[in-house]
Amino acid sequence: MAALAPEDVPADFVAEHKRKAGAEHDWFASQLEEVQQAIEGYRYVQRTRAKVGPIRDLLVRMEAIIGSECYNANIQNYSAWGVWEGEGRSFRYPVTYIRNGQDEKRKARVDDLEPEALITGHYKFGANELSIHRALVRIVDLLEADYGLKIPSEEP
Repeated sequence: MAALAPEDVPADFVAEHKRKAGAEHDWFASQLEEVQQAIEGYRYVQRTRAKVGPIRDLLVRMEAIIGSECYNANIQNYSAWGVWEGEGRSFRYPVTYIRNGQDEKRKARVDDLEPEALITGHYKFGANELSIHRALVRIVDLLEADYGLKIPSEEP
């Protein structure tokens, strides 16, 4: 008997998650919930890749501009020779990404991040966070809807 799976999710993906759920849970309801969560996770990744993939480079470039505009007037600047060079310094604010369930703080190079990890990029300000990449996607959506911005497709 073939494993039943939604049309938009590979049957082997569903079969593997059914097997795992069966091994980990005695209750059918728990197995069903785990498989449903896996399917929704798969769909989320596919939607994110479809949305973020075509604008990935634009998002990375816009974030780099924003992240490089940080300034702290309270930093005391001394040269390598100990000469005081004045107050204040600009700096690149780090972005924290969630990859494989772990936080990764970066200031550069994101070419190894999949779209579903890239979209998690956020700035940490004490107890607060600013979801910079999600905000930039919303800005691109606004520019497309309200101003007719056209993003070229990745395909030649």
